[in-house]
Amino acid sequence: MITDKALAMRLAKQSGVDYDSARSDIEEVKTRKTREGPGPYYCEADKVYWAERKANFVLRKKLTLVKKPLYFNNVRDTLYPNVWQFDKRETTIDTSEWEMSSIVVNMTGATLRRHEGTHAIDWCSTQGISSHLLAHKHETVTTIECNSECMTMARTNIKNVGHIQKNGHKHSFKELPCNIHTAHIEAMAIDWSIYDTVRLGSSSAPRIYNAIKSQLKECKLLFVNYPSDSFIKQLQEDGFKHITNLKAQDYFAKD
Repeated sequence: MITDKALAMRLAKQSGVDYDSARSDIEEVKTRKTREGPGPYYCEADKVYWAERKANFVLRKKLTLVKKPLYFNNVRDTLYPNVWQFDKRETTIDTSEWEMSSIVVNMTGATLRRHEGTHAIDWCSTQGISSHLLAHKHETVTTIECNSECMTMARTNIKNVGHIQKNGHKHSFKELPCNIHTAHIEAMAIDWSIYDTVRLGSSSAPRIYNAIKSQLKECKLLFVNYPSDSFIKQLQEDGFKHITNLKAQDYFAKD
């Protein structure tokens, strides 16, 4: 993080004031309870502060976006000591329209690794951990992320926890740039018919499903957010059976 002295020098140069005045403005900003943007006492020092925070975010992506290691405690017999998780408190950009996982790492059910199949696709993985769990009983897993930041986390986490080592297993990654408004459109570029396990890990799942359902053949559907009653009814009308599984999470299957 930039020092107060360097920040004052930059403020003085940008705003045309002397160094002492710039340093005084910065001290005033530091004493406030919040730095969350324009307000009744918003001044040039705030602009420089936030510009620097944003620049620091871009240049040191792994230190700000992927902020701190968390323990993945949901797996009872295995402890993942170096899992990175998105920390919104440490970012200075608006992520409200990002197409990304709707849950955090420690909410990923360890029972996900009990689902069996041949080819799995994981749309918006839980920072890579859900894909890692699916890899236990699938020959291939394809992880789809919708921006470079989430892809960085997924790749880093899977590398840290270790790729599943078994004969013939393949893990691939695909970045498909989109946001919550365009996700269902971009999803149609994927050939979903080759997968027998489909996990939709974002809040856009219902719209994505409606966009790709014509491609879904014999497969198992997994959702992060439990479907609404109306969505369950639609899935059943489309030929999917609601399977209640005590050893793993509920899923929907089409034979």
